[in-house]
Amino acid sequence: MTKQIQTLVDKYGKADFQLVGEDGNAYSIMARVGRALAEQGWPLEAKNKVIDEMMAGDYNHLLRVGVSVQLDELGSFGAYHDDDYWDEDLTI
Repeated sequence: MTKQIQTLVDKYGKADFQLVGEDGNAYSIMARVGRALAEQGWPLEAKNKVIDEMMAGDYNHLLRVGVSVQLDELGSFGAYHDDDYWDEDLTI
């Protein structure tokens, strides 16, 4: 997670949304994340920074950024640190 995204998460909190079992299209994922952040009360400018960061790399980067702003399934903060979990060279 970039420092900018971490700062936003620290300020506004993580959002509750589902990625697993949903449409995996990049635009669909960005829309789902954007809606969840808006519902969480994130201001438009902050939400757009997350979406911009999601578009700043490949599909794996998009997923990493999305997961970095997501609550885990139990409604608490993720049990793993995304930098420890995701391998930069992961290919799907």
